[in-house]
Amino acid sequence: MTLRTPRSGIPPNKKRPPIAEELEKLREMGPRTSSHEPLSRLERLAILDGLCDGDAPGRIAAQWNISVRTVREFKGKLFDNYLSLFYYGVIVHRGKGMYQCVFCGESKPRLSIAQRHVLAHFFAHHIAQNIDLGDIPEVF
Repeated sequence: MTLRTPRSGIPPNKKRPPIAEELEKLREMGPRTSSHEPLSRLERLAILDGLCDGDAPGRIAAQWNISVRTVREFKGKLFDNYLSLFYYGVIVHRGKGMYQCVFCGESKPRLSIAQRHVLAHFFAHHIAQNIDLGDIPEVF
């Protein structure tokens, strides 16, 4: 199976989002050595990227050599506690007033706007705008 290039549909004049470089690192690491070791940060980001693209768990699992069960369990835990996705480095702080989404590369002026933007990759926009962000720590 040929692995797809992350965000291959990006026009050549547009910069690749941060997730693309991260996923290249994961490809260079090669296959997992054991199915019993916990998911690495990069593997979690790869699953999140696939979910963000709307890929089925089977496709994500095949692409990254992770079991379908592991992908489904990760997805289940994520949607049980959707705010946990902010612990995986999905927003990059680029300086004062600049927060970048790793999935699309779009920057937002405030952290709360960036968080809602990231949530909109996984939920309908009107749902993402109304999710209680609660006490999400600033994890970068």
